[in-house]
Amino acid sequence: MWVIGAILIAVGIGLFFYKKKVEDKLLDVKYYDQTDIKSAVETCLSISKELGTGHYSQMVKISARAKSDTPLTGEFSNEPCVYYEASVIHEFEKLVERKDNDGKIHRNWVADTETIGSIRQGGEFGLNDGTGDVLVDIEGADLTIDHSIDQLKTSRESVSFSFGTYHPENTRQKRSKGYREIERNIPVGQQLFILGELHDRNGVPTITISKEKGNPFIVSIKSEEEVVSGLENKAKMVYYGAIACVVIGPILIVANFFV
Repeated sequence: MWVIGAILIAVGIGLFFYKKKVEDKLLDVKYYDQTDIKSAVETCLSISKELGTGHYSQMVKISARAKSDTPLTGEFSNEPCVYYEASVIHEFEKLVERKDNDGKIHRNWVADTETIGSIRQGGEFGLNDGTGDVLVDIEGADLTIDHSIDQLKTSRESVSFSFGTYHPENTRQKRSKGYREIERNIPVGQQLFILGELHDRNGVPTITISKEKGNPFIVSIKSEEEVVSGLENKAKMVYYGAIACVVIGPILIVANFFV
């Protein structure tokens, strides 16, 4: 039990450090004032005109809708979007043999999965909040989006995708249940909350991950209020988990000496 106790103490200490990271992120979201795109872009262009391209960078917090003149089509949803990530998972059962203490062999079918393939498309698109437009590149962002598709399909024959092929297998050791199509996307017109760095390094005002380490980059379908509430709840849960670990851990270590 002392090993488990030591592990719990280590996990508890790690959770305290993680709690600090969550709280720092929460403070960042609360610290910056929300602005409109028109004001932010005008300031960026003004500095660019005066000092030249590449001299402006500023953290901005905005709420706007995703837009694109040439939208993507979701891999499985077939809906217009500015970004999507899709994958296919093979779901199957495999026969597992286990020998008990008496030497008797037990055979059981156990559920398992394997990834057939995955793909990501898009990520650089426009934003509009009614006052103006700006580009965003979500590469490296703390991204919060919904699953638009999560469905299990069956087929007795192979099925090909742009990033892999599903091959059903039915043998004495393995039997296929089907394949699961999964897609997460950002539809055209999706309202987004964004906290990131606005700069002109590529010649056009664009919001991206900051070059300054430690600055947040959040792209979420949730509102600012929902993001704040979620971080507050997460910090509380991590704190309670840390307390539980550092309390139970020593108890198990001490109890080990009396067993």
